[in-house]
Order: sequence, then structure tokens, then C-alpha cells
Amino acid sequence: MEEIEKFKGWLYVGPQPWSLESEGFFYSADMALLPADEKKIRGEFEAQGWKITLSKEDIEDVIENAKDQIEDPSIDQLFEAFNFFYENDAYIEW
Repeated sequence: MEEIEKFKGWLYVGPQPWSLESEGFFYSADMALLPADEKKIRGEFEAQGWKITLSKEDIEDVIENAKDQIEDPSIDQLFEAFNFFYENDAYIEW
């Protein structure tokens, strides 16, 4: 979250509950692949226990929303806002 601008695509993380130490990675669709092949890759991620969460753009929006409400949100607050958005499809209200 602190360096979100370096990434693109969708964030995959391991099983819940998540923490700031949870492992994860960003995956961006390969537009050169056939849709069925792309779907197979994402299915393999899920079979390995990775869970798709939010897109980079959604995470940026969550961060921006938190910053609109809190002058200098901590990484813990940003992480809480991320989890809230993932679980509720809505921004947290501080």
C-alpha cells in the first residue's frame, strides 16, 4: 500500500485472516493470451490457495478515501480500510 504506484493488475493474497505480513502478488492479465488460457492461469492461482482481492485502482481509491478522512493515515489504518472495502464493497467511515 505504501508503494502502490509500482504495481498493476489485481492483488492476490493467501488465505484469510490477512495481516500486513501476508504474502501476496499483483497479476495483470496477458492480453496476448486467449481468454480461456488467461482464465486457466487465474484458476491455477486459486487452486494454489491465492485469493483475488482488489485491483490496483481500487486500492488507490481506498487509500485516497482514507487520506480524505484522516490527515496522515497509518499503514494499519490503510490496511483496515482495505479489508473493510474488500469485505463490504464500501469505504470505511472514520
